[in-house]
Amino acid sequence: ALAADGSIGPAFQDLAALRAGYLLVDTAPFAEVQKRLEPLTEAARPFRHSARALLALAAWKANDSAASKG
Repeated sequence: ALAADGSIGPAFQDLAALRAGYLLVDTAPFAEVQKRLEPLTEAARPFRHSARALLALAAWKANDSAASKG
């Protein structure tokens, strides 16, 4: 998987992980999406805002209103 391929650089790895999150949001449990996307929400990560928005969507789909307001 590209998200684990260190040769493409950290920004592309994060982008690959975010894209995987978009694919999982409709099929995987919230805990799985959260496990994969939570590291991308750190302050120095380039796609942190997109990752936070996707986590909110996943929480909303899981009817977890507390996490969706996160």
